[in-house]
Amino acid sequence: MDGLPLIARSEVIGYLTLDSPWAASSARLKQPWLKLLPTSRPGHSKCRLFEAVQAGHAQLQLLSRRLVEVQETERRHIARELHDEASQALTSLMVGLRLLERELAQPEAATTRLMELKRMTDSVLENLHRLAMDLRPASLDHLGLVAALRHYIDTFNRQYQPALTAEFCRGWL
Repeated sequence: MDGLPLIARSEVIGYLTLDSPWAASSARLKQPWLKLLPTSRPGHSKCRLFEAVQAGHAQLQLLSRRLVEVQETERRHIARELHDEASQALTSLMVGLRLLERELAQPEAATTRLMELKRMTDSVLENLHRLAMDLRPASLDHLGLVAALRHYIDTFNRQYQPALTAEFCRGWL
């Protein structure tokens, strides 16, 4: 496998090698294709450039690890929510249905139980819908990130105190 020269100020400072079947078979990679912009700072050596690349790589790895940690934390939260809310509610529904079977001979008791089971079912559906919206709000696709965040903050503020405030800058989004 051939290396591709890394060029800075018309000088080869290193080689880039690609380890893939595509790179090995591609005739397009025979000429230098990656050129680094010359620096305006005098004395900027190859060593500093290499250190900057290494620091950037280390920072990227750190950010990648942090992203995975955040994703795992969110997955644990979702699993807990599903187990705690949906499983318990569905178990209660099952128990209620069994009681309803026993009460069929008593129409008033059966009607009361049926109304209770309907309320429970509505609650389960509402909680599952809320959980799905917390995972991926539809407003994100329709209105964009800022509108979705504003809606989320408004919903949060209706439920909890103290209220959250947020300021969005156009240049950051």
